[in-house]
Formats: sequence, structure tokens, C-alpha cells
Amino acid sequence: CTIHQPSARLFEKFDHLYMLAEGQCMYEGRVRGLVPFLSSLGYNCPSYHNPADYVLEVASGEYGESVQKLVAAVKNGECKKFSQKDYGLTDVRGIANDIVKGDSDCNNSNSTSSANNTTLTATTTLTLEDEKCKMDELSTSLLHANALTKPILETQQSQLSDCTVINLNIPNSTTDNGNSNSGLPYSCSFSSKGGQVALTGAAEKAAAAGCTTSLLDSHESVITLPNSSGFPTSGWTQFWILLKRSFVTIMRDRMLTHMRLASHVIVGAIIGMIYYDVGNEASKVMSNAGCIFFTTLFTMFTAMMPTILTFPTEMSVFVREHLNYWYSLKAFYFAKTMADLPFQIVFSSVYVIVVYYLTSQPMEWMRISMFVFICVLTSLVAQSLGLLIGAGMNIEAGVFLGPVTTIPTILFSGFFVNFDTIPGYLKWVTYVSYVRYGFEGAMVSIYGMDRAKLECHEMYCHFRSPKKFLEEMSMDNAEYWVDAVALLGTFVALRIVAYFVLRWKLHLIR
Repeated sequence: CTIHQPSARLFEKFDHLYMLAEGQCMYEGRVRGLVPFLSSLGYNCPSYHNPADYVLEVASGEYGESVQKLVAAVKNGECKKFSQKDYGLTDVRGIANDIVKGDSDCNNSNSTSSANNTTLTATTTLTLEDEKCKMDELSTSLLHANALTKPILETQQSQLSDCTVINLNIPNSTTDNGNSNSGLPYSCSFSSKGGQVALTGAAEKAAAAGCTTSLLDSHESVITLPNSSGFPTSGWTQFWILLKRSFVTIMRDRMLTHMRLASHVIVGAIIGMIYYDVGNEASKVMSNAGCIFFTTLFTMFTAMMPTILTFPTEMSVFVREHLNYWYSLKAFYFAKTMADLPFQIVFSSVYVIVVYYLTSQPMEWMRISMFVFICVLTSLVAQSLGLLIGAGMNIEAGVFLGPVTTIPTILFSGFFVNFDTIPGYLKWVTYVSYVRYGFEGAMVSIYGMDRAKLECHEMYCHFRSPKKFLEEMSMDNAEYWVDAVALLGTFVALRIVAYFVLRWKLHLIR
């Protein structure tokens, strides 16, 4: 098949490459031979760089007149050795036996033997220098290596940095004094940075160093073995780097950040002026309930709508970087969702405090804290719902589905229809409406906890007792902390579901 600019994960699965540039063949051979072939001609692919992207840069002329140089090399047969099926599989047994026998080509080699229970340790560093060395001298097919048992691959910390260790048993090895070391364990470490190969046997120190030869035409590894996670850094490091990048992105978009802050302040001032000084008036409790309900809706919509666009607008960049082994899905998701939390909390708190003060709600620290906390929780739940919609939908569908999903939650919030009036077969919907918990918790924080009687400047005020008003709203038995815990649980559940939806979508894209 033909393919253009594949990801690193897909690229490494190819068996044979035939690369064209300007209608001419610029490489033909195995995948693991591409980087050494380019390096032999002076084009060194950087570490952790997708070879497919790099070869496109070379073919596009970013490194000079490279196409004709590569085409000429192919015509001269310089890439034939990279077409061999066993390319990159080195006969480790032969190298190890030469080391153990104290091959005359190695300098400063030492061996230690003993009559009883003596093991031999040999270490050599093979510098990859000679660009014209042929792999045929030291590489062979595993089918002909009948003296070798099946290699057991494991990643471990080596004396050489960034090495992957291959442990294997090499039978019938012989030391200088003739002692046989049948089944002596050895390990071979291939460095992907320093261009070195280290062979190490187990037990006492008897190092052999200084043996130089040519294994590859580049400073790349003999066999590229990715670590268990597939990423060059840990998940924690990825998270912190992505979190910092997300913060920088938000701070650089000053227009949007200032607009969000200004909208919360301005709308809060407008609502405060409309419902000015109604918080302690017994004759205006219904107006105050409308103010509280609108406050809940405003914090909900301002949190949900921007986050619907979070994943659709960055999905293409994320997929490309993730498939190139830059970072994991978990690191990206948690960094992206955590970066906006402080801003959302601050903006919602500013709006709620402005409204609370202008509408003359009870100036008690406990009630203020409870009211701000429940409104912020409502905004965070709405933000989580926006992330869930954005993770599973494209921009058009998400912008449409976001407001539509809020209609049932608003209808069953307890403001338009009391809970006692809702039919029994629909009452269960009220328990899945997060707006219900936000509005109910806000009402309890204002009128609950045995608040004193309200002021009445009319001839008669039916709801002078706050408890009586809560009974009218079917909230007399409501508990504030039950509403808060319900919102917290919904927040966590939506975040988890959004992660798995994003993971499923990434799987479909792959």
C-alpha cells in the first residue's frame, strides 16, 4: 500500500519500504535500516523524532539537494544490505565468545577464573564509527543461531544511560585457561544515544574494554527496543509539562481570559442592580428565588459552553503528538482538565460575590461560604459535562447538544415546578438533575439553618418565615451537604466518563 506521513507507531510496523521522491526511488529496504542509511549519507535523524517526518523533510529539500544524492546511493547499491530480512539482528554469541576467549583484537581485557563456582564477567564497549563496515560480518539470522537459546528481553537500569538490556544464555563459552562456562548468563545493552553496545556477564569484576569495531553506518542503535511505556519520559513529567503548556496557552490568550472575567463582573453587576436589596425582603422572596436560580444557570452555561470546544479544536494536534510517542492520553487529559479549574473557580466566585453583596443576602460568613461553594460546584459539574460532550462529538454536534442536554436538568430543578407537583413516574429525573442539587443547595444556604424572620414593609407578608418559604418550594427537608456530595460525585463521574469517551474516540481514529 502507499501511505503519506505515517505516525511512528504505524511506521515501525512496516516490513519493507519503497520511498519515492520526484518519481525516483530514494530508499528501498527494511524499516530499521532507514535511519542508518540516511546517517551514512550525512542526514542524522534526531532522537525521539519520527523517521517518517524526518525523511519527508529530507525529501522536500530542507537539507539541501538531498534527493539526487539519495537516488544515486540507491542506484549504486548502497541500500541493498538494508533489504536483508535479518538486518539489525546481531550474532551476540559470536561477540561474547570473542570477548570471553580474550580475542587479540581487544585491548586491556582481563579474565578471572576459579576451580570452584567461578563465574566470568566481561564488559566491552563497541564504538560505532566506521561508516563503510558491512553488517554481514557480525549479523546473522536467528534461525542459524542454534547455539543460542531464545532471548529474554527486559528493560532495566544499566550502567550506560538510556540502554535497553537483552539477557540471554550463551552455552559452551570458554575462558583463556580452558574452563567451560556452560549456560553463562550475559546481557547485551544497546545505547540509543551514545552509539555504543555493551556486553556484560554476571558476577565478579573482570572487564575487557577498548575493543572497537564498526557495526552500523550511524550513531543509532543496533536494534531499537522501546521501553515498556513507549514514551521517553514518565507520566508525571508529561503531566507537568502539558499542564504548564496549557497554563501558558490560557495566559497568552488574554482577550478570552479578560473577556471571561469582564463578563462575570458585568453580568453580576447587572443582576445585582435588577434584584437590588431583595435578599432580606419577605415580600420579594419569589424574586430572590429567581435571582438565585439565574445565578445557578449563569455559572452553569459560562462553564459548559467554552469547554465543549476544548477537545474538538485540539484533537488533530493531540492525535499527531500522541501517536509520535510524545505523551500519553492520561497526561494530556488530566493536564487539560486541571489547567482551567483555577480560572473557572475564580471567575465563578467573583460573579457570585458581586451578586450576593448587591442583592443584600444575609451577611454571615457561613452562609456566604456555602453559597459560593455550591455555585462553584455547579459550574464545575457543568464544565465536566462540556468536556464529556466535546470528547465524544465534533464542534457542530457539541454546540447543539450542549444546550439541549440542559433543558431537562432545568425543568426538573424545582424552580418551575415544585417537586411535589411532578408526576411519580417522572420524579426520578429530579435525582439525576445536577441543576436541582445546585439550586436546592443555594436555597438552603440562604433560607435554611433556622434563619431569623425576614423584614416585611407591606401590610402582610406570607413568607416572612424562611422555613415556610422552603416548605412552599418543597425544600423543607433538603440537606445542604447531601446536595454538595451529590454534585461532587457527579463531577468525578463525568470526568471519568469523559476520559474513557476520549480514549474510545482515539481508538477509532487509530
